[in-house]
Amino acid sequence: MYVTTDDDTTAHRDAAGFSLLEMMIVVAVIGILATIALFNGSIYEKRARRTEVTLVLDAVRDAQRVHYLEHRRYTDSFQQLTALPESAVMNAPNALTSHQYTYFLTQPHGDQAYQLTVVGQLDSDPFPDIHILEVVRQ
Repeated sequence: MYVTTDDDTTAHRDAAGFSLLEMMIVVAVIGILATIALFNGSIYEKRARRTEVTLVLDAVRDAQRVHYLEHRRYTDSFQQLTALPESAVMNAPNALTSHQYTYFLTQPHGDQAYQLTVVGQLDSDPFPDIHILEVVRQ
């Protein structure tokens, strides 16, 4: 003969599964954690894009310095520059594309100066982000 006690009934009820309230709490916590993870991921993506621009700007600046030392003038053509990033693809003599950005090299003030304009999409707004580096030799 089997006699049930309050302990047996409680153990049987606990083994049946989770209550609706417990499941709702778990889903809410997972949603909050997912939101935090997505927000942090977008911050790191923006930092990576900024790093890409900085690396290409530094590479072009260094290549222009070398070109200036050899020819005593700057150039408006990426074809005449050496040591550009491998990820950069030349679209035209003065236009370069690398991942999210397009770089334009011009000389609006003659061959003793150059301007590097970077156009791309850093954030989620509909407007392009524009960075300009201008170097003028005194």
